[in-house]
Amino acid sequence: MAMTTAAMRAKLNDYISVADDDKIKAMYVLFKNDINSELEWWQDKHLVKEFDVDYKNWKEGKVKGHSLDEVKASIKKLQVKRDAR
Repeated sequence: MAMTTAAMRAKLNDYISVADDDKIKAMYVLFKNDINSELEWWQDKHLVKEFDVDYKNWKEGKVKGHSLDEVKASIKKLQVKRDAR
C-alpha cells in the first residue's frame, strides 16, 4: 500500500526535527530554489500578471467578486456537505 502525501509530510517533518545540521543543509540546498519561488510569489511575473488581469476585470465589473463573508459561507456549506457523507 502506498503512503499518502500527508503521511510522507508527517514523516519528513519528524525527520527534519531530529536530523543533524549537515543533512538539513543538504536538504536546503536541494530544495532552495523551490522554497524561494513558492515563498516569493510576487517575483513570479506570470502570476503577478494574472493577478493584475483578474483585479482589472473585477474593478471594471467584467467578473463578479465575492466578499469574505460570502466565501466563508460557501466554504461552510461545502464542509457540511462533505461531513454529511
